[in-house]
Amino acid sequence: MPDLEKPVAAVCVDQEYYSFFKAVEAADKTLEIVAKLGNVGDSTVITKTPKGYAIWVKEPNAQLHRP
Repeated sequence: MPDLEKPVAAVCVDQEYYSFFKAVEAADKTLEIVAKLGNVGDSTVITKTPKGYAIWVKEPNAQLHRP
């Protein structure tokens, strides 16, 4: 993220970057949160984790950081 001092965790899907938003245990709660984010115009990606799900939000201005 260009406006942050330190890099943040992100995933790349179809050449678009998504920053980590929140980890959630229950699938129904995950979908509820993603629906709310979608209502305000945020694009999201969900990944499965050993403890539930991770929600990622699209960051159109993100750039790859190489240390």
